[in-house]
Amino acid sequence: MNPTSQQRTILGEYGQSDFAYLDGYERIFNAEVAGVIYNNIRPADNKNVIGVVVEVSVPDLERLIDREIGYNLVEVTGGLSQTFDRPVFAFIADPDARPGGVVLRSYLNRCTKPLPVNSRKEWIEESII
Repeated sequence: MNPTSQQRTILGEYGQSDFAYLDGYERIFNAEVAGVIYNNIRPADNKNVIGVVVEVSVPDLERLIDREIGYNLVEVTGGLSQTFDRPVFAFIADPDARPGGVVLRSYLNRCTKPLPVNSRKEWIEESII
């Protein structure tokens, strides 16, 4: 999650782990809201995606659920490259959606900004756009 986005939604204290890989998924841009296409993940054999695990309070999780329109909260704890002492969830939209909008460059920049610099190009190249 982008740090600016975190600050806009997560009001309380939160802890952030290192980046973690989620096995069995690939990144796809197919979540459309008002003509703009956003990041999503979908099941895929022999693939993985990098992400950030953020510990949030129950009220902040409820705010995230309200904000992530069109996404479902899915438990992914078992597929992570690291072990966590609590369940871990991802927001996942319909993996078969076929949007007709556009991906904004500013959105791609926000998505890749928190990644290690040497991972940004690979992140975009591995995304299905």
